[in-house]
Amino acid sequence: MLFLAYGIIASNSSLEITGSLFAYFFEHGAISAVDSNVTLVSTSFIRSSTTSGASLFVTNGLTIVRDCKFEEGVAITGGAIRIDNPLPGSVIEHSTFTSTYGARGGAIYLAYGEATISNCTFYDCGAGVGGAIYAFGTDITIEHCQFTLSFGKFFASKGLFFHILESS
Repeated sequence: MLFLAYGIIASNSSLEITGSLFAYFFEHGAISAVDSNVTLVSTSFIRSSTTSGASLFVTNGLTIVRDCKFEEGVAITGGAIRIDNPLPGSVIEHSTFTSTYGARGGAIYLAYGEATISNCTFYDCGAGVGGAIYAFGTDITIEHCQFTLSFGKFFASKGLFFHILESS
């Protein structure tokens, strides 16, 4: 399947996409989901741009991204993916991020929740903060990932940036 028009918006839903291609999404990004569970498998995203999560923007949902490719995405937060309040069990695995850029999180922006990123490759990802990954108030596990040519402009955040909230 090839998506070239407006993308997908999901609300209070369960969305599963397998073996698809999303190309050339500008202004609104490819997929936006609110209060929804999203599963992406073997799906590619090429040249997307928007303000938040050029390829995927999820708020309040279980998010599973497996064996996906993200290329040439640009956003203010999350050059490829932005997830706000990822639910426990959210995972991004066996995926590649190439030439994705953002002000915060060149490839991935995570805020307030739990997520695991494993066996992913980040190549030429850049941001003002968090060249590849920006995590804000998130319990995050990163394992077996490769970061090459990722860069951050501020806070010496070449590949990763974590904003740790103070516990009271």
